[in-house]
Amino acid sequence: MNITIETLVGINDFTLMVYCDVNKMYYFSIINASGKTYNCDSSFPTLSSAKFMGISAIESAAIDRGD
Repeated sequence: MNITIETLVGINDFTLMVYCDVNKMYYFSIINASGKTYNCDSSFPTLSSAKFMGISAIESAAIDRGD
């Protein structure tokens, strides 16, 4: 699978990676401080929508752990 990393964003102790495949669909992965990776199985039509959902997932995780 050919992918292109579109953006990397550091938020608190997380890294958000948004990438695009050859079909121009966007995906995101989240990496925590210990290196554990969460890969979202959903695809998004735009970079901004994938980035928004990734940031929302990080914010939700931060709330869950009490940050």
